[in-house]
Amino acid sequence: MSSLRSLSLYSCKNLVSLSDELKHLRNLRTLTIVDCPKLTFLPSSMKYLTALENLYITDCDELTLFEWQDIEGIKMVRSLVIGGLPELSSKDVQCFENLKSFVIDGLPKLVVLPRWLEGSALTLRNLRIARCPNFLELPEWLKNLTALESIQIAECPRLRSLPAGMHRLTELEELKIDNCPQLSVDCGEKDRAKIAQIKETYLDGILQVQKIQNNSGSGVAAMLVTSKARSTETLHFGA
Repeated sequence: MSSLRSLSLYSCKNLVSLSDELKHLRNLRTLTIVDCPKLTFLPSSMKYLTALENLYITDCDELTLFEWQDIEGIKMVRSLVIGGLPELSSKDVQCFENLKSFVIDGLPKLVVLPRWLEGSALTLRNLRIARCPNFLELPEWLKNLTALESIQIAECPRLRSLPAGMHRLTELEELKIDNCPQLSVDCGEKDRAKIAQIKETYLDGILQVQKIQNNSGSGVAAMLVTSKARSTETLHFGA
């Protein structure tokens, strides 16, 4: 078992907790937990999974990740997917220092991004937020995530605007917004200046035409063809 690299738990309807024997899986690279409705907590032994790079937790109705000290020792996680949980703590725990991809999908009580995400400021490249009906705002500290290359936001109807300082995300090449009515309107109008430096901005699947300045100082349309973006229903991030 010590050589095991991938462990997946699917639809374990009576699983209440994970065994402390996890600490022996020192070579585990990927841990996937899906549809375990009675799972209530993650064991402290997870801190020994020092080789873990991919952590996926979705559709666990009773699992509330309030106490992230349970996984605080995990420094190597690069890809984190959290979805279908009742709540997510915003406690400031700097446990993901190598995180490159973070997906939040289907958290109805999520209002803001967890503050611990700022601990990945120098490494996080891809961020996706989807199906969070009460998500209200992106934090001002988003500008500190200077390694970001892609942001995708879908089905967050209460999100209305982008934070100031978006221009500081100089590596950001792609912004996709789908089914966020007010945010799409603002990005097409008053928030346009905040995203002017982004190479590709898609609003509800439509590539936006940016404006550039000519030598006389007047704005002219850049030579971009408006087109339908590829679907963002599924997303796979590489390490």
